[in-house]
Amino acid sequence: MKIVSNKHIIPTPTKKPLDNIKIVVSPHNKTISTLNSYKQSASINIPNIIQPVRNKAVIDKSLVKRTTNPNRPKAPATITYAVSDTPLESIPKIRDIRGVGKGKVLVVIANGPSINEVELGRLKDRPNIDTLSINRPDPRIWPTTYWSFYDHSQILRHEDLYNFYEGITFLSTAIKRDKPKSIKFKNLGKKQFSRDLVNGLCIGRTSCYAAMQLAIWMNYDKIFFFGIDMDENGIDGKLHFYGTNPDVDPAIRKIRFKSEAEYFELAADEMEYQERKRFYFCSSYLNWPFKSRFNYLDHKTAIDVILGSML
Repeated sequence: MKIVSNKHIIPTPTKKPLDNIKIVVSPHNKTISTLNSYKQSASINIPNIIQPVRNKAVIDKSLVKRTTNPNRPKAPATITYAVSDTPLESIPKIRDIRGVGKGKVLVVIANGPSINEVELGRLKDRPNIDTLSINRPDPRIWPTTYWSFYDHSQILRHEDLYNFYEGITFLSTAIKRDKPKSIKFKNLGKKQFSRDLVNGLCIGRTSCYAAMQLAIWMNYDKIFFFGIDMDENGIDGKLHFYGTNPDVDPAIRKIRFKSEAEYFELAADEMEYQERKRFYFCSSYLNWPFKSRFNYLDHKTAIDVILGSML
């Protein structure tokens, strides 16, 4: 220990051995496995901070010690989004994106399991085709033009993707971490279909309902939704393309399909006929009545339809 004066003592730094370090991966933010899979498909520059194990996108469970917090509260039966005014810094950004989709196509990728049966990679880097990821992105088409999520659990699970993402994020005021290209919207608690996004949008029961309001505001010629399956049986028992959402009980997720369908019906009620015909639901697993009020396609052939429409 080094004595500088009678009043100031500076401890001598000591080096601690670094052996026997264990990798700990949170089940809600699978940093190693998630980041590696997105690095393989993304064109953005992500520092090589993690070495792959056995050239796999997912680390063997035997190699990773997983920890759980016994005091972590259970996920609520319903998600309550924060309701506060549109941030002043977002207002000019919201106005700037109005009408930017004119003459272009928007492809929205939700999280239903049917997207595993779709060659989404064929849509990457196509002129006049913009892409929007909902909640968890699919690495085959990452990074997308836009990324949308409205509850804070998405940040916890995809923090690394968020840190390195350079596109535009559509967020609610519940998300406290800002990025230069973040656009935050006030969540309108009342059940409605918003046409003035400066005032706010209605998230409803699904982020895809908010995406419909965004698509109208941005004035895309055609909007294609993938991964809206809403089949309580799922595909091979899975309700999401990546397996199980750690924050939502599958039984609760199935119950929510009914309320989600009600919001899509409301969207159809609020749109003019020509507006409805700009929307395409691309899933053969979708059997809710609202789909008949829009266009719908087999998800396995929808990519050919999209690319053919751009010729």
